[in-house]
Amino acid sequence: MKRNLALLTLSCLLLSTTPLKAQEETNAAKRSQSVYLEFAGSGCALTVNYEFRLKKERISGLGLRIGAGGLAIDLFGTTSVFSVPTELNYIWGEKTRVSGEIGFSLTYLHIRDETISWFFDEPDCVEKEDLLVSYIPLGIRFRPKTNGLLVRLNAGPVINYSSPNLWSDHAIDPFLGIAVGYSFMK
Repeated sequence: MKRNLALLTLSCLLLSTTPLKAQEETNAAKRSQSVYLEFAGSGCALTVNYEFRLKKERISGLGLRIGAGGLAIDLFGTTSVFSVPTELNYIWGEKTRVSGEIGFSLTYLHIRDETISWFFDEPDCVEKEDLLVSYIPLGIRFRPKTNGLLVRLNAGPVINYSSPNLWSDHAIDPFLGIAVGYSFMK
């Protein structure tokens, strides 16, 4: 009986000093992440984006982002854009709330353009086009060190791999982007 009690006591002692899996997960390193709404920029339209840093416990360094969105403009017809931006970016400035950023994006665009007749309510011409463009943003971001409001401003060239097309007649166009969202560590 004393032997069983000694084994039970020893087992309880060992279990209490060994960290459990749930405790390890709560102590795990957190990753910097952001969710934001961007106008223009890499998405070339209005997009919702998710971004994260590749290294844990860092608010700067290499990161990835993906988004989706669109835009419709109704002037003498309707032009609509569906956009899926993906981007590899780098942020510098670990110890400050204001950081610089540079990136390279590949963005899928589906553009649909309808020209409406002046006399009839039917489209005269409907054009559709699928494009792949790149945006090379250089910008600034205002962000918290842990959780809070994120604001991004950037500018750079859009590289149009199949110009001329419905997007632009030029192979390279200047472009701007602005984004507002929430940045967090999780």
